[in-house]
This record gives sequence, C-alpha cells and structure tokens, in this order.
Amino acid sequence: MKAIATTADQLNDGGRRLDASYHASDGVKAWRFILQWSGSSTWLVKPASKQIRENRPIAYGTRRLEPLEEVCVSEGIFIPGRFKRFYVDDPEYGEPWLSPSDMLQAELSGLRLVSRKLTPSIETLRIHRSWILLSRSGTIGNVAYARQDMDGLIGSDDIIRIVADPAKILPGYLYAFLSSPLGKALIEQRTYGSVVPHIEAHHVKDLPIPRLESATEQRIHELIEQAAALRVEASRHKQEALDLASSSLGVDLSDFKPPTSLLVLSSRLNWRLEAAYHATQRAAENILCTLSTRLVLIGDLLLDMFYLGKLHRVFVDDPQYGVPLLSIADAQKSKLTSDKFVSQTQSRNVKQAMLQEGWVLVSRTGTPGLVTYVRREMLGMAGTDHLVRLVPNEDRVLSGYLYTILSSAVGQGLLLGSVHGSVQPQLPPEYIACTKIPLLSMEDQRPIHDLITRYAEALTCASEFEDEARALLYQATGYSNK
Repeated sequence: MKAIATTADQLNDGGRRLDASYHASDGVKAWRFILQWSGSSTWLVKPASKQIRENRPIAYGTRRLEPLEEVCVSEGIFIPGRFKRFYVDDPEYGEPWLSPSDMLQAELSGLRLVSRKLTPSIETLRIHRSWILLSRSGTIGNVAYARQDMDGLIGSDDIIRIVADPAKILPGYLYAFLSSPLGKALIEQRTYGSVVPHIEAHHVKDLPIPRLESATEQRIHELIEQAAALRVEASRHKQEALDLASSSLGVDLSDFKPPTSLLVLSSRLNWRLEAAYHATQRAAENILCTLSTRLVLIGDLLLDMFYLGKLHRVFVDDPQYGVPLLSIADAQKSKLTSDKFVSQTQSRNVKQAMLQEGWVLVSRTGTPGLVTYVRREMLGMAGTDHLVRLVPNEDRVLSGYLYTILSSAVGQGLLLGSVHGSVQPQLPPEYIACTKIPLLSMEDQRPIHDLITRYAEALTCASEFEDEARALLYQATGYSNK
C-alpha cells in the first residue's frame, strides 16, 4: 500500500481530483519534486493548458528549469510522416530498419530491411549520432542515445526524435535526465489512450529540464558518451568473434537463410512433418555437415544444463528486500533494467535462479531460441524460469565460443528448427542437448572466447558509466530513486 500527503494547492493543480491513485502516481510526484527543486510554483502541472499553448512566459524560480523545446534545435522534436513499409531480404535493395524495441538492444545485427526504392522520403527517416530517441506507442518512455552504430539507420515513425542544440545543452546530459526515472515519470504522465498508450511530439515540448552547473552537465555528458562508445566497441568485438569463428570453420556463420524448398529423405524425417523444422534445422545441419571439423552434441560439452521449473515468485517493491528478476528480453538490452524484484526470503527457489558469469542462456518459451551470454553486471540477478542455463565444461568448450556458435545465424537455425508448438512455442532442453555444433580445438576456441569476454566487459562498463552519470544527476538535484 502507498501513502502520500498532499495539500489544497496540489488538489487544485490536479483539477481537484480526489482519487488517491492520481496523487500517488510517479508522474505527479515527479512534477512536485521538480517544482520544489526549482523553488517555483508557476510551471503548470497540466501541460496542455492554454497558458502553455500560447507560449506565455513561465517563471523559473530560484533554480533554472528550461522547456525541452528551448534547448533543442529549431523543429528539433519531431516524428517523421507515417507510411507503409515494404520489407526486403537483400541488403542491396534495403536499409536497416530501427524499431522502438531495436533501439534498446545491445546488438543491432539482424535488423529488418526496408525497401530503399519504395520507402518515400527515406532520407528524412535517418537517425543521426547523438540524437535522443523516445518510443511513442506501446511501451511509452523508453529512451535511447543514438550511438555511432545507429548513425544513418532508418528509424521507425514510432520513435520521437529529440535533437539537442549543443550550444544550449549537451545531448548526453539531456539523455541522462530523460532516461532517468524522474524524466521517464514526467514523460509517461503525458500519455493518452487506454488500450494502446501513445504520446506525440508536441506533448513533450514543454517538459521541464533542470539545469545544473556547467561542469556537472559536462561530466554527465562525457560519461554517456563513454558508455555509447563502449557499446559500439562491444558490437565490434562480437562481430570479430563471429568472423573469426567463420574463418576457422570455413563457413560464413552469419549467412543463413532457410530455403523455400528442401528435399528430405524419409530416413531423416525423425517423425517431424513440419516444413519449418526441416527448412531451418536440417538446412543448418546440411551446412555444417560439409565441414571437416567434427560435430559434437551440445549435451556432451556441458557440466550442467537446467531450468527451474516454475519459479516461485513473491514480488517486493523495495530492492533492499529482493533481487532483480531478469527475462531474456531484459538480458539482451544494452542497459540492463528490471522493475521486478523477487523476495530473497519468501521466494522458495530464488537462490537456484541466480545467474553465474560465463553461463549461456537460451530462452525456451515466449520467443524461443534467443541466446545471451551472462556478463558481470548480471551477477546478483535471478533469471526467470523461461531460461535454460547452459554451464560449459571448460575442458571441452569455452563459453565464449559456445555463445558465438549458438547466437550466429546458423546456430539460430539449429535451435529454431527444434521449436515445437503453435500456440505456445517451446524449445525443450533435451532438444538443445541433442543439437550438434562444430567443435574447434581449444587453441582455436581461445581467441574467439577472449573476444566475447571483452564484448561482455565492454557492455558492463558501459552500464557502469551510465549509472555513474545518473548518480551525479541525483546528487545534484537531491532526487532519490527509491
């Protein structure tokens, strides 16, 4: 149960609403904190008011707040026009397409391609370095900082572009505020729609941005820039590992497209009559069978492989009494976030759910076959019961090599071919154990493994830089994220 105290003035600001849920919401609390911090009572809580629309002067109080629109370039908060999308398979005819969910990912490989010829005004859709990207429908308030490997990508019209004016505000600092719980609460308060929430560009133009000492803003910006650079470096290490594995095996692991037709001998049906099975797993197996490198069952390379059954979950609000619960979707984001905490004392098998560095995780339900490498920042987190844990036998296979093979396009073909079920697709652990992968010598595995460990460490360090930036923001504003 939540409890909050309010005043008569705050009741009036809220349209004299008497429902407790409104006054206890994160958005209202964020507005009140911002007003208290600035020493101002004139920035209206209702952003669509006539005063805002007519651009009347707003008093800023003893500390400085500036509307988001005033720290951006002219027309720097916008959504490109909506249009029909035509997807293509060949990179020669298409451009990588960045969706609101893609912009949060640690890796940008495997993006869908939109037709270069059939996409109208395609140049107006391009994302550029240091822009701030805000999801505007579905899950509102997700914010991403456009790093170097996003520069030039075609962005969805479900992304609001925010282009900071460097002469007025540093983009890294602006991102740090908008992506903080304080900034996200202010953004989410502007949403509309009960079934599918939405937010438009004009709804965020007057968001109050707290201005700090220039040295503090500069340091926060530098930390965000360092985090962005490390994520680009991590992607490069992952690609280098994939290229090295492909070179060592003599086959391009990233180049795999399930055939539209495939002839399968009756002796190889394995009692499976689904075309998708033979078009993915069998096609991937056919590629690997051409290798001189021996193929080994995954189950023979592991010390253990398990999932928890049903995880007994007792959720708590205070992180002090719980551990973060990580899903496969959370684990693949560039910045690990989880707003779900399971009790350390009341959740019976939470200790067994804790993740260990160097494990390889494979999702068995939901979107089966997704693969994640457990990195240092995941320590102290619990994985959901939808994750199969692969614990490599380091005498036979190095974890970084195993992750590289399974996360490649060919490896995904091997895993996805074992998926069964139409309503609730599943990838049983025993199917993973029976999947064969090519096994290089330990000497050849080592450099691939080392690149993946560098990839994982770069992502962890990037998160630490972002955490440090937000800690400086909280310290300067007196905000407590509790």
